[in-house]
Amino acid sequence: MTKNRWLIRDPFVSLLLAVAIGSTGCTGVAQPGSPTDPPGDPLTASPAGLSTPSTAPVDVPVEVKDAIETLATSGIGVYQEAGASSPIEEPEDPTSPLRFTRWQAENLARDAKAGGGIGAHEIDELLPMPPESIPFSFVLAGYVAAAQTLGAEHARVLMHDQDIEQPASLLFPTLVLALFVGEVTAAAASGATTETDSLLIAEPAIYPAAAVSLLADPGIGAAEPAVARSTDTKIARAPARLAAAGICGDITAFFTDTLAKVAAAIVAVLPDIPFLKAAISWALTKGLQSGLEVAADLIELIPFIGAIRSAIGVLALAVTVVAALRDWTVSVTAQPTLAHYSVGPSTNRANAIGIVDDGPGDVFSPEVRECASLLSIELAKGGAAGSTATWQVVSGSEHVAPIDSQNTHVDAGRRTTFQLVMTREPEDIHRSSRIANGLVRLRVTVKRQDIEQVRKFIEGAITSSLPPSVYAALTGVFGNPLAKIATLTDLTGQGRLIAEYHLPEEPTLPPGPQPSAPATPDVFCQKYATTIEWADASDDIALRPYLVELLRRLDDMRSVAPSFLLDDM
Repeated sequence: MTKNRWLIRDPFVSLLLAVAIGSTGCTGVAQPGSPTDPPGDPLTASPAGLSTPSTAPVDVPVEVKDAIETLATSGIGVYQEAGASSPIEEPEDPTSPLRFTRWQAENLARDAKAGGGIGAHEIDELLPMPPESIPFSFVLAGYVAAAQTLGAEHARVLMHDQDIEQPASLLFPTLVLALFVGEVTAAAASGATTETDSLLIAEPAIYPAAAVSLLADPGIGAAEPAVARSTDTKIARAPARLAAAGICGDITAFFTDTLAKVAAAIVAVLPDIPFLKAAISWALTKGLQSGLEVAADLIELIPFIGAIRSAIGVLALAVTVVAALRDWTVSVTAQPTLAHYSVGPSTNRANAIGIVDDGPGDVFSPEVRECASLLSIELAKGGAAGSTATWQVVSGSEHVAPIDSQNTHVDAGRRTTFQLVMTREPEDIHRSSRIANGLVRLRVTVKRQDIEQVRKFIEGAITSSLPPSVYAALTGVFGNPLAKIATLTDLTGQGRLIAEYHLPEEPTLPPGPQPSAPATPDVFCQKYATTIEWADASDDIALRPYLVELLRRLDDMRSVAPSFLLDDM
C-alpha cells in the first residue's frame, strides 16, 4: 500500500471510505503446511491448538474481515496466530509496532459491532492527567473529530451516532483506541530523531531511568530477563513456564515483542505530529469552552507531554489486554424503540434490554486458559448468568426516569433489563399539533464475577513476562495501572431510545401595520421640480433659513429617490 493515510480531507473520499468499510473483504494468501497445500483465505483457517478441522473452515463474519483491513490501513498488522511470520493483510506504511492476533481482532470487531467499548470516565480514571490539563478522553475525542487520517476516518464511521461535542459522554470502541495507538506509534517510530532522544534523557520526569535504555537499543527489552513483581510466589516462578513451547509460549513472545517495540516508539512521541496536534488543539478548545481550568500553553508543558506519552503506552497495554480477555459482547436495544411521554394520569414505560453474547458460555479463550494453567491461576468457568449489570442514562435524562429498586442482574437467558418511566406532559400540551423527538442514550456495564482472578492473571501474564524497562517505559508517570486495566475487561454496551413529546402551539401574532405602497419615480420627480421652483423664488430670503428648508426638502426627496441616486444625496 502506498497512499498517504495522514491526509484525508475530501468529504467525497470520506464517503467512499465509509462505504468501503462495509464492503471490502481480505485477500487470501497461502497457508503454511505441506508443499501440496492449496492456497486459501487465512481468515477461514483454524488457529493452531484449536479443534476446528481444516476440512470445515469457519465462516468468518464480514465485520472481522473489515476490522482486519481497517487495522491494516492504519499500519497495524493482524496475524493468524502468535507464531505466524507474516500478517494476514499487509499493513500500510508507516507501520505501527502495535499488532494483534486474529482472535484479538475478532474480539475487537464483535465489540464494535455490538456497540461496546470503554467509556470516557473509565479512560480518565485509568489515565489521570496533570493539573491544568485536559482529560485524556478529550484528546481521544479530538482524534475522532479533527484528525485527518484513515484511522480517524474509520473512527468517525464507528462513532457516527454519538455526540462527539460531548467528550465526557462518549463510549470509545476498543477498535478506535487501537487505531489511535497504532497511528501515533507509527508516526513516532517513523519520525524518531536524536533530538527527541536528547530531550527525554534531559527530562527524567518524562520517563523513569529504566526506560531510557530503550532509546539506545529498542530490542533490549526482548533480551532482558523478566523480573516478577507479583507477591504471589507461584506467579513469581512463572516466566520460564510462560516461555515454554506451545500456544502460551508463542503468545507470550508475541505480546512481549509487540509491547517492547511500542515502548520504544512512544519515547519519540511529540505533540507536533500533525494529527496528534490537531487532536490536542481540538481538545484544548473544547476544554476551555467547557469551563475547565486549562493552561493556555498546555501543548508546550513538559509534564503534559510526558503524560501524553505515558497515556499512549498504558493505552497500548490496555488495548492488548482487553482484546485478549473481552471475549463476550453486550448489545443494548430499547423496547419500544420510540416511546411517547406520559400524559395526564397515565404512565408510559420503556425498557432497555441488554443481551450478553457469551458464545459457548466459557469466559476465556483456549489460549488464555493455557497461559493461566501455566501460571497456576484457576480461572472461572461458566457464562454471564448472575453477573451484576450497572445501567446509566448517559444523555437525555430530561426525557426519562429510572424505576427505583430494580433488579438488573443478568438472568439465565443472558438478559438484563432497565425499566424507565417517560417524562409527563400536560394534557393541553399533548393536544398540540407540534411533535418533537429527543434522544436518550443508555449504557450498561456487565461486571465480571471473576475480577480478582483476572487481575492475578494480568499481573502474571504481563508483569512476570515483560522486562522491567519495557513495563516502565509503557506505564511511565502512571505507575502500576494493571488493577484498573483489569476492570476494563468488564463488558460495556450502549443503545438508544427515541422519546416523543409535544410542544406548545406557536402563539398567533397580531397583524402588523400594512406596508405603504412603494414610491414611484414620478413622486421623486414631482418633489424635485417643486424644490427647484422654491429655490428660484427665494433670492431675497436669509441664507440660514434657506439652507434649513433646503435640507428638509432634500431629506424628504431621499425617502422616495431611486436607489442609483441615493449615493449622491
